[in-house]
Amino acid sequence: MTQENRAHYYMGDGQVFHALASDRGPDYLSSFAETKPIILKTINTVVVHTGTRKGFFISFQLGESVSDTDGNELPVTIREPFWYEDVHKDAYVMPGLTAVFKSAVAPEGTEYTDGQLILSSDVSTHIEGVSVHRPLDQDNPDDIRQQVAERLGKDQNVEITSQVAGLVTIDGQHIGAVMNPATTFVVSKLSESEIEAYVTSLSDFQLRRAPGGILWPHPLIEQHIESIDGIAKDDDGFEPKYIDFLKSVLGTPTEILDIIKFLDTRGAQHTDPQGNIFGFINGTDMGLFNSNQEFVGTWVELVQGEDRGISVLRNAREPDFIQMSAIASRNFRESPNYSYLREPGNEQYLRQYIEANTLEGVADLRSKPNTICSLVLEKDGEILGFRVVRKVGLVADGRRMHTSLDYVSRGVGSLLLSRSEHIAKQAGCACMEVHATGDSFSWFERKGFVDIGIRQNTISEYHLMIKQL
Repeated sequence: MTQENRAHYYMGDGQVFHALASDRGPDYLSSFAETKPIILKTINTVVVHTGTRKGFFISFQLGESVSDTDGNELPVTIREPFWYEDVHKDAYVMPGLTAVFKSAVAPEGTEYTDGQLILSSDVSTHIEGVSVHRPLDQDNPDDIRQQVAERLGKDQNVEITSQVAGLVTIDGQHIGAVMNPATTFVVSKLSESEIEAYVTSLSDFQLRRAPGGILWPHPLIEQHIESIDGIAKDDDGFEPKYIDFLKSVLGTPTEILDIIKFLDTRGAQHTDPQGNIFGFINGTDMGLFNSNQEFVGTWVELVQGEDRGISVLRNAREPDFIQMSAIASRNFRESPNYSYLREPGNEQYLRQYIEANTLEGVADLRSKPNTICSLVLEKDGEILGFRVVRKVGLVADGRRMHTSLDYVSRGVGSLLLSRSEHIAKQAGCACMEVHATGDSFSWFERKGFVDIGIRQNTISEYHLMIKQL
């Protein structure tokens, strides 16, 4: 098959084949991804901080989807980031942060232009729950081929997280947004002859560049992709899911457009430094970048719901305290987790809990110097839930977590807990502890927390539960 033909897609019999090897590969991928045009009002230029080929894919995607109010395509520049991703290989970096660093790390004195958007992406791979990286430190390609053969010789459950980040400058303020869309897929084992054909088809350079030595957009492997996000390859919805899969593994997921729309229309609402989800990061002390570089931007994480609506995860700001207090007070009065507070004789305890979570109480909780995060999940101005964590030595002290009763069982608590764990680990905590009461005990147990025993605070009993990070 010629290089030109390999760049086309062949769709039929429930199977999608492709090879994105030619110079027109980005063009083909963009043409198969259906997107609605976006007309931008604030953003006027785009700089892509990434490798050249990934930059080409992003450029084609923007050319198909984004324009200014006059219908003109936005100018796009591709350049290497000032932060190099390989420096984090031996250090823990929380989800999304590698993409954020590519956008937000620059030498001191770097000038940013109003209306300029910096885009970046990063792809992480977990096979059977184990993170795999590019084997750059391995000198012997035969060793890499042996590892690849072992992986491809059995069925695999794979998760690809395609982190994407954007940093826009508005009136001199730098506002950033990150997303972490994940795709899961099942790959059946290859035969010995297929494995041999695969490993011999790649150059030593390609083996070293691919995470785990595996290039997922490869004809020999794609035949063995059995399902993507639970959709089997024989289902009608597989082909569009496969295009989304390709965009994710290539670092160009459709969520890039969600970030662009958000920063263009709502970015200015998030310039308050108090809301910076990465405000605790000191990359110089961590050795992630040099002392002559700085980390810029007020950052939030965008979370896409099942209805494709976008929620914003950030640190709490002062205007949030009223809603946070109301959520906590309502939970004490109505949530099953606090049913014991409503038992006869416990009225004084209920009052004490509510008094500790007044507007002033929430403000005091948020302001403690050892607070490493005070996360809120917000959608269209409504707080869906919040989570506060302090650092005490190597322990992340989960002080408070509340989900609005209007959004229970929609993943709000799971997201807040997961992200607070990532932040705590990034901040150097070895474990997290929580005080579980009522129904929350079994919920924390399902999340991996271990019961240490019943304790007593100034108001009531609780289960002390701990999870290693």
